[in-house]
Amino acid sequence: MAPGRGAPRRALRRRGRAAAPSVQGDEARPGLDVHLRPRRDARLLHRRHGLRRHRDGRRGRPPGRVPAPRRRAPQPGARGQGAARAAAAQPAHVEPGHGHGGRDVPAAPRRRRLPHRAGLRAPRRPPGGPAPRHRPRGLLHRARRAPGAALLLHGDRRVGRPPAPARPAAGRLRPVAGDAGTAQRHLRRPDLHGPARMSAVAIVGAGPVGQTLALLLARYGVGSVLVERWGAPYPLPRAVALAHESLRTLRLAGFDRPDLLEPWGLDGQEFVFQDAAGEVLLRTSFAQESESGHAQMYAFSQPLLEAELADLVSRTPGIEVRRGYSVCGIEQGPDGVRLTAREHDGMDFVPDGRELAIDAAYAVGCDGANSTVRDLLGLPLDADDFQRRWFVVDVDPRPGTVVRPYAAQHLDPSRPTTLIAGGPGRRRFEFMVMPGDDADAMDTDETAWRLLEPWGVHPGNADLVRHALYSFAARVAPRWHRGRGVLAGDAAHQMPPFLGQGFNSGIRDAAGLAWRLALLARGATADLLAGYTVERHGQVREILTETVAAGRLICETDPDLARRRDERMRRRGAEVRPGKAGWPLRCGTLRSGDPAAGTLGLQARVRHAGRTALLDAATDPRGPVLLIAPGLPSPDLPAALRARWAAVGGTVARLGPADGAPHLFADVDGDYGRWFARLGAAAVLVRPDFYVFGSGARLADVPRLLGDFLAATGTDTAVPPLPPDPREQQDAVNS
Repeated sequence: MAPGRGAPRRALRRRGRAAAPSVQGDEARPGLDVHLRPRRDARLLHRRHGLRRHRDGRRGRPPGRVPAPRRRAPQPGARGQGAARAAAAQPAHVEPGHGHGGRDVPAAPRRRRLPHRAGLRAPRRPPGGPAPRHRPRGLLHRARRAPGAALLLHGDRRVGRPPAPARPAAGRLRPVAGDAGTAQRHLRRPDLHGPARMSAVAIVGAGPVGQTLALLLARYGVGSVLVERWGAPYPLPRAVALAHESLRTLRLAGFDRPDLLEPWGLDGQEFVFQDAAGEVLLRTSFAQESESGHAQMYAFSQPLLEAELADLVSRTPGIEVRRGYSVCGIEQGPDGVRLTAREHDGMDFVPDGRELAIDAAYAVGCDGANSTVRDLLGLPLDADDFQRRWFVVDVDPRPGTVVRPYAAQHLDPSRPTTLIAGGPGRRRFEFMVMPGDDADAMDTDETAWRLLEPWGVHPGNADLVRHALYSFAARVAPRWHRGRGVLAGDAAHQMPPFLGQGFNSGIRDAAGLAWRLALLARGATADLLAGYTVERHGQVREILTETVAAGRLICETDPDLARRRDERMRRRGAEVRPGKAGWPLRCGTLRSGDPAAGTLGLQARVRHAGRTALLDAATDPRGPVLLIAPGLPSPDLPAALRARWAAVGGTVARLGPADGAPHLFADVDGDYGRWFARLGAAAVLVRPDFYVFGSGARLADVPRLLGDFLAATGTDTAVPPLPPDPREQQDAVNS
């Protein structure tokens, strides 16, 4: 019997997968059309496959309002309804509907009542058999039916047959790459008060942190929708310092543009501290190597880096970008969140603008220092114990122009000044705003050139890129998540630029959050968001404390105190001091009592299968990596433990000597041998964000080490395996 409304429930339900998240708004994609009522929460009229009672107490359509036809998007498989097994990331869906408050959105077409055809009638009750579970009544009379994934009739009123492809109407959003045919395409509408489970993440803010998070989630097989109030990326420079571990994370996300980066100290330049007369008080150097396999610090131009990330986002399956919208409401349920967003021009909401309702499993606020998501979640920042105003000027020196010193803190109490590289070929000057300055007259071209003149920079040898007044603040949110809403980047912390760690802390947030959200979307049972808050808040607070201490030293304006400071620094300035390379994690999702836990995992050159590359390029760093010290055999793991380790994307890299067998990861430069000897370990487990979870002094400790990781992440029970890398799939298609 062809499946119809009289068929048994097992023929009508899809099991084992979650409902796809959706976005309702002015634009739509082919799929499940919805109809919204003009109420406060704009809940679906068809939330439970029926209509709610209206003010007159009758169950039926409200006057002048008709439901949209509900249909399933075409899918491959038997009768057009087979569940596809493609591993592409699941993006959020955009569907049509009436906006909140009855905004001007095209009304849904009127739908005819379904005729009772022979093929759709209920089966006869066999003698002595049970009554049929579904009665052949119209869709409008099924209000008591429990919410779930059930087959619905297509427009041609035939069950099991997809509708003919139709040209999208004007204003409808076409399906994004990687959407059709995913294993999580179900007809069940996400219900904040039902058992629906979704794997998509709504990210508010399409800056570098938000885009990096979306790219990392896509690599883990988790789709996302990016909501950004600005119609285009901000074109002017902000951050200029990129740490080695941030570059490692960006490379995992797909960034591969070394021409946009300038390593600090590539030609032996140093970062110097000068007194008011220009005498060097202290020298700091930055190495061209680090534990991440890159130079310790880079200069970059944020607009160019953001443009590259935006291009990667546009080419990555599973990421959808909604620019020109600002979030104005968040509703949380036990299984998801609903974000309400209104059309925005970057400065304010558009009068009578469109609205979107975005459903996802989690919402992440990457929307900057004035975060709307933080306010809506009720997560305050702590008191600001440091605030200074600075005038920031970026210049582009013309060919042949040399600006010296290369990088410096000019500790003049009459006007502290910072000089630093601003990316390949660019320079940045930061001038502290003094009490007697006129703030209104400060932010002008004339003031910029006047302050640049003592440094030999003038309109004849340089071009002015931009200038702006900034308030350097030092604040951090004590709590970074509430329910399924999470903060990252400047939404969670604001950091002065004196150590160059504000941007880099945001990239660390994205790296630490992405793998946790990926595990939660696949069924991890641990409270990984609490671990994210604890470890990120602890590290950021430590960096912030050191940054504020450096800022107070630099911003000293009292001449007597500045003179004593200079004398102390002069006594310490006999040798060049190395710049600080990183800050370990003190707590969080780490192995308790392990001295190696929380340190940064080493990335050095290895040779594997005849190819020499850095470790991340030779392994799959999307999951945890177990490194075995050179010269040791493979650990003996029980079959069940090996299967669970593989399910979370774990890999084992057995290191060997430089002339070792091809199946080993040859330690080309001997860096890993020295690293393991320093740790006193035989095995080290590195998390997907490159921090060490824990180590084992003997190979016999490896099973317990893996078990501790699975227990700490809530993956010690069965979880779906990590899907293939969509980027590698796309490369295979392109080739």
